[in-house]
Amino acid sequence: MYQGVSIEVSDIKATVKSRLINPAGDSAGYDVGVAYRLARFVVDVRPSSGPAEDGPAARNETIILFSRLSNLKLYCHQCKEREAFAPIWTADPTFESHGEAVKRALNVGRPAQRAVSGFPVQFLILLYQCQICHSDPAVFLVRVNRKSWTLSIHGRSPMENVEVPAYIPKEEQRFYRDALIAQQTGKILAGVFYLRTFLEQFARRQTGLVGRSTGEEIMAAYNVTLPPTLVGQMPSLREWYDKLSAAVHEAREDDAVFDEAMGQINQHFDIRRVHRLPDKPAEQK
Repeated sequence: MYQGVSIEVSDIKATVKSRLINPAGDSAGYDVGVAYRLARFVVDVRPSSGPAEDGPAARNETIILFSRLSNLKLYCHQCKEREAFAPIWTADPTFESHGEAVKRALNVGRPAQRAVSGFPVQFLILLYQCQICHSDPAVFLVRVNRKSWTLSIHGRSPMENVEVPAYIPKEEQRFYRDALIAQQTGKILAGVFYLRTFLEQFARRQTGLVGRSTGEEIMAAYNVTLPPTLVGQMPSLREWYDKLSAAVHEAREDDAVFDEAMGQINQHFDIRRVHRLPDKPAEQK
């Protein structure tokens, strides 16, 4: 969610103009639509009363660009695997033109809908479908800022499944997964908090400490459960608990600390897997 990308419009225009065939050597009479298609864009021309930037051939017309969609590799909730998803339907309410019957149906019992084409933002609705099972499609809402030319994902249904490494303990996987989701949606501080919670809850289960024991006491007790020969070979969960705690207490949105902590924590649990360290079961409630 909220992943974004910026478009270099000037580069696109330069690419388009470099592919124009115009013996006269000026901007008169060139086919903008053909040129943009050569640049791998789908073109839709709409009437416009504004000034044209691309020469007389485009005067009184607005060139609407749609990037050609390709397949995506997404997790399929039906197949339980990551599969190829193909685009099957798109819509753009910013420039969508409904028939009169549809407009009347939409406006029953409410004020007439306001035209949205004048806003500096554009919204794209994209539907992708698994090419293996052809089950319900995945839907994306993409927001386009037409001033800065940035695109970002602002909605998705269903939510992407976040895959967790097999060596992450199942009892605490939900905290690890929530940390990843928070970080990927731009909520870095929440991600840091969930990651610290993951460490503390895992260490509580391994040590059996409950109640008002502090995080420092719990992580110190966890270190005692590790084989002495491995303590110096694996990243210290106590050290990373302290670093994550510092970020939480300072309300610091530290993406670098999160990324480094995640890498070190993964390495710690992978070493536990390799050496087959025992995992204490959760107590029955």
